[in-house]
Amino acid sequence: MPDWTSDFEARLAEGNSGYLDEQLFLDLIEQYLTSGKTDLAFATSREALLQHPFSVDLMCSQAAVLLEMEQPDQALDVLRHAAGISPGELDIQLLQVETLIELGRSNEAEIILSPFLQEGSHEDLADAWYFKAMIEEQRDQWLAMHHSLECAVRFNPRFQEALERLWLSTEMLGNYEESATFYNEILEQDPYAWQVWYNLGHAHSCLENYESAAEAFDYACVINEEFEHAWRDLGEMYLQLGKFEKAKEAFLTSLEKSESQDPDLLVKLGEAYEKNGERDLAVSTLKQVLVLDDKHDEALFRLGCIRVLESQFDEAVFYLEASIQINGDREEYYIALAEAYFQKGMMEQAEFCLNRAIELAPEQSSYWLQYASFLLQHGSLSEALDILETALSQQDSPELDYARIACLFKLGKRQEACQALCLQLAEDFDAHQTLFDVAPELSTDPDVISLVRAFRTEA
Repeated sequence: MPDWTSDFEARLAEGNSGYLDEQLFLDLIEQYLTSGKTDLAFATSREALLQHPFSVDLMCSQAAVLLEMEQPDQALDVLRHAAGISPGELDIQLLQVETLIELGRSNEAEIILSPFLQEGSHEDLADAWYFKAMIEEQRDQWLAMHHSLECAVRFNPRFQEALERLWLSTEMLGNYEESATFYNEILEQDPYAWQVWYNLGHAHSCLENYESAAEAFDYACVINEEFEHAWRDLGEMYLQLGKFEKAKEAFLTSLEKSESQDPDLLVKLGEAYEKNGERDLAVSTLKQVLVLDDKHDEALFRLGCIRVLESQFDEAVFYLEASIQINGDREEYYIALAEAYFQKGMMEQAEFCLNRAIELAPEQSSYWLQYASFLLQHGSLSEALDILETALSQQDSPELDYARIACLFKLGKRQEACQALCLQLAEDFDAHQTLFDVAPELSTDPDVISLVRAFRTEA
C-alpha cells in the first residue's frame, strides 16, 4: 500500500481525511479488506459515503465490509438504500442474496437469485450458482449443492472459494472418480487453473492413484509456486511412492513458503529424512519439533522408531511411552513399543501392546500376524493358532492362512497342515513366503518343498 495511506489514516482519525475520488476510496477499502483491516475498511467506507452519498458502488463496498464484520442486518439496510437509487443493479442483488443467506433467509434469497442462473457474464453466472450452492447447503441438499458448485466452476475455473467448497462436498459424498473426471474436463478448458489441479490431486490421492496425484500436485506447484499446501501434499505423495529425496525437497519448499515453523510439517520432513537414510537430520528435525511443542506425539513416535532401528531400546521406550501417554489411540504407536519391549526382554509389556494394537485396528492383518509370530517365538503354539483363527474369522488374508498352516506344522498336525497347504497354494500361491517367514524350518521340510514345487510348476 502506498506511503500516502499513512497520512490518509492519520487525517481520517482526526475527522479530516480530505477529498478523494470515488475509485480511490474503492481501492482503499478493497486493500484494507484484503489485509484484514476491517475496522479501517469500514471507517473508510463511511467517510467515502459522506463525500459521495449517491455512489451505489461505495454502498456495495460498505455492505461487503459489514458482511465481513458479521453484521448482515446492517449490510441489508445499506443494500436496500442502494437498490432504491439503482433498481435492478446486478451487484446489489447478488450482495442481497449473499446477505440473506447469511441471515438464514434462504427462501427470499432464492427468489432474488433465480433470474440470474440462466443469463449473464460467466463471472456473474459463477457467482449466482455459488450462492445457489450456499442455499442448498443450508437445506442439507448435498448432491444439489455439489452440482451447483460444479456449475460455478464451469463458468469460472479459477473461482477459488467455489473450488474449496467443492472439494469439501466431494469428501462428504465420496464421489472421487466422478470428481476426477470433472476436474479433467475443466483443465481442458483452462489448463492453468492451479486450484483445479490441486483438487484433482486430492481426488487421485483418495483413489490411491499416487502417481497421478503427485503429477497433479506438481502442476499446481509449477503454476502457483507460492501455494504452500500443494508443496506439502506433493511431499506426502512422494512419501507414499517411496521417492524420499523428492519428498524431502517438497517439504523443504513448503517450509520456505510457510509463514511460520509448522510442527506437523517438520514431522513430515523428519519422516522423509529418516526414510531417505538421513537419520541424524531426522533426529535434529524431530527434536526441533519438540522445542516448538513438547507434547507432539507423532514427533515422539518417530524418534522412538529411529531409536529402535539404532538398537537404542531404552531411549526408544522412553519416546514411545511418551507418545502413547499423549495419544493412546494410535495402533502404530503400540506396535513400535511392542518391538522395543520385545528387544529389551519385557515380554508381558510387549504382549500387552500387541493386544492393544489389535483392539484399535482389528482390520490390520499384519498386526495379527505380528502377534502370532511373537507367541510362536515364545513357544505358545496353541495360543498363536487361536489368535490366527480368530483373525481369520473376521477377515480374509492369505498371509494369515499361511501363518495358520505354519502353526499346524509346529503343533505336529502334519496331515491337516499338508491338506490346508494344498488348498492354500492352489488359491493363492504368491503369498506362500509367509509360511517360511513364520516357520523358517519348513523351508527344508521335504513334504512342504515338494508341494510348493508342484504348485509352482502349475502357476
